[in-house]
Parts: sequence; structure tokens; C-alpha cells
Amino acid sequence: MSAAAGAGEKERGRLHVAVLVLGDVGRSPRMQFHAASLAAQDWVESVALVGTEGSACMETVRNNAKTREVRIAEPVTSRLPRKLLLLYAPVKILQQIAQLLGALLRDPKLDVVLVQNPPCIPTFVVLALLRFLRGTRIVIDWHNLGFTILALSFPQRGERHPAVRVAKIYEQTLGWLIGDTHFCVTAALKRWLVAEVGTPDAKVHVLYDKPPAMFHPLKVTEQHEFWERLGDTVSRGRGNIFTATSGESEPPHVVKDRPALIVSSTSWTPDEDFGILLAALAKLDANPDVAKRGIICVVTGKGPQRDMYMDKVRELGLKHVAVETLWLEHEDYPLLLACMDVGVCLHTSSSGLDLPMKVVDMFGAGIPVCAVDFPCLDELVRHEENGLVFRTEAQLADQLHSLLFASDSDRRLRALRRGVQATVAERWDRHWNKFAGPPIKALGHRRGAPVFWFICFAIFLEAVYVWNVRKM
Repeated sequence: MSAAAGAGEKERGRLHVAVLVLGDVGRSPRMQFHAASLAAQDWVESVALVGTEGSACMETVRNNAKTREVRIAEPVTSRLPRKLLLLYAPVKILQQIAQLLGALLRDPKLDVVLVQNPPCIPTFVVLALLRFLRGTRIVIDWHNLGFTILALSFPQRGERHPAVRVAKIYEQTLGWLIGDTHFCVTAALKRWLVAEVGTPDAKVHVLYDKPPAMFHPLKVTEQHEFWERLGDTVSRGRGNIFTATSGESEPPHVVKDRPALIVSSTSWTPDEDFGILLAALAKLDANPDVAKRGIICVVTGKGPQRDMYMDKVRELGLKHVAVETLWLEHEDYPLLLACMDVGVCLHTSSSGLDLPMKVVDMFGAGIPVCAVDFPCLDELVRHEENGLVFRTEAQLADQLHSLLFASDSDRRLRALRRGVQATVAERWDRHWNKFAGPPIKALGHRRGAPVFWFICFAIFLEAVYVWNVRKM
């Protein structure tokens, strides 16, 4: 085979992939990591990152020649109250179906769609059409179960509500029908798909969230650079009160008795009870040990319950604890985490089968985490090894005191940090290349569209019949 022919064969063998998020793709780091990893493969020709308008994607995605963003507008119903969901849902779904079909049918060469679930309404319907009309391969990345999130909207009946029951049947049936390959964020979620849905075990792969290289511990010099630039955002206009230099020729050092730094990343949704953290901070505020240094608790994220909880913060009248809310650029968020002492995770999971990615980010930055307990958490956070697990606000307050204000706090933090380093020894790129790349590559090109051609053939036969009848 000539070199030109070999190059042409290689070109034809490359896959065209779409990464689909029915939401603000700029706020879905895992799917952006998927896009970046796919773009790094020599067997991928192009990657389209499809999602709604909103936050900017990370720089590694924006600046990649193989990757392009396809943004669709938010539905016209997006500003309506969620309690009216059942009334306006049909309009929202029809609009989203039209938008998604328009975005995905734009590329006639599309071979594979990697879709985030949840949400699955109406993405699974759209992908079913794409699969059976075009033969496009479908990979479902299971982050959680959509019907369990919907159940939170009906607190009195939960999963017994008729709408939730229908959503469960829809999610299970179409997920089983369209998925050529499935990724799960936990082993527990894989077991559920195999046992409850009947998905073949060989099609389901556990792909844990792993921190990419941008999440890593910082030296004091790097922390100093960050605080010099963004210290005001955390210290309420007091500048950098966390690191200092003794002279121009002296390296920076951590300021003695600076405030203890706690970080919590939240989506401000019902599956995260932020009230637990507020109650724990109120207990610490009354502790004389805390009065000596104080605490700054930085909370990152956007969501519907933010204003409600910040009103509660003001009502508490905390004297020695400050709660600051931030929304940072993608490039600054890892730096902030690496400057913190400890993280707090309030995620409880609507299904009990997923894990909080925010903990993975904190581990990548080198900080231990206090996490509220729920089923399958031990797949990530192991008590007294890389973090601490709590169930009540009293336990959380005691844990934060022991890590930040007790006589042996430094020793305990160092021990947990060693456990964190062992947990994240394998980073996203290596993990993805091992567990996600091979099954996607094995799918190959779309298989053609037997249903589509069958319909075309049937229309052709009908036309021939009508033509012959008219001739008679």
C-alpha cells in the first residue's frame, strides 16, 4: 500500500464524535474532560461539544483545533416555576427535541454520541431516532438516575408519584435500547444497571471521576501569587492576609495564625443540605479556640437555593466565621482549592449510587474532605484515610475543630493529605485511556441505517404501485 493510500485509509478510519449535555456544558467538567480526551486520540477526527448556552468552557476545550462548541438556546419555559413543571413540560420537551435534532443532524458524518445522563428527557428519544435512522453509535455516561432527581420535586410521594414511575420506565427502557456502551461513575451504579435494567455486563464500564492535571497541590510561592491576585475576593477587601514576604529577596511564607480556610462547592439544590454546614459553623463560632484565628468558609457554585441560605447566614450573626460565596473562572478554581485547609461535601445523592465530583477536585488539589455519609461514598472517601465522614452537624463541627484547632491538627492534616495523594495517584487522562478509550474506539463508525433504508424502500414500492395503478 502506498503512503498516500495509507494516509487516506487512516483519514477514513477516524471517528466523528459528539459529546452531548442537555444543560450548560460549561458547568459540566466531566463532559468537557471527555471532549478533551477524545480530541487527544489519533483515531478521532472531530469532537462536537453540544450543550445549552451559559458558562464558558475550559481553555483546553476552547483552544483545541479538533473541538467545536455547538450551543443551543435555553427553552422558553426555563424561567417558569418548577412547581408548574407538569404543565409546561410538553412545550419544553418539544422545543428541546427540535433543537437537539437540529444540532446533531448538522453533521452527516457523526459516528458516535457520548451523552450525559441525567437528564434523559428528551435526549434518549432524540438519540433513539438518530440510532435507528442513521445507525449512530450511542454511549451513555451515567452520572446518576434521572427519575430519582425528579422524585425530589414530589417530596410527599417521591418515587411513587405517577410522573416519576413513567420517567423510571422511560429511562430504563430507552437506556437499555439505545446504549451501545455505558459508563458509570460508581461500581454500585453498574451493579444497578446490570441487575435492574438487564444491561449486559460486558457493555457497562466503571469510569470513576479522576482529577485532571490542573488540580494539584501548590507551593507557598504559587499560593502567594494567587492570594496577591484574588485575596480581596475572600478577605472582604483586606487583600492578601494569608501569605506574606519578609523582604524582596525572601520567599513567601504562610502568615502565622491566619484564618482557617474551609471550602465547600455546592449546586445549591435539595440533594445538598447546606443547613448542616451552617449549623456546624454556628457551633464553631461559639468555640473560644476559633475566636483566636477565625474561619473563612468559601462556598463556590451556582444554584436555586443560594439566596435562601445566604439570608440564613446573615440571620446567624456569626462573629468569628465568615461565609463567602464565589463563582470563579475554570483556571482559578483549582488554585483556590489548593489554597484551602479542608473541604466539606454535603452531597447525599438522590439515588445513593453516584459520587460527588467536587470531592475528586478537592483530592486532586491535595486537601482532605469532610463528607456527609451516604451509600457507596466509601468508593471515594474512606474515613480516617483520606477524609472524615459525618452524619450530623455536631459531628461535622467536631471534625473541623479537630483538623483546624486541636493541638494535633497539623499531624492529622498531614496524615490525611498522604491518603489523598494515594487516592489520586491515577489521573483522568490515564484512567480514561485505560477504561473509556478502548470501548469507544471499538464501536467504530456508524453502521448505516437499516430502518431508514427500509422506510425509503417501502416509499419507493408504494410510489411504483401508485404509478402502475394510474397507468392501468
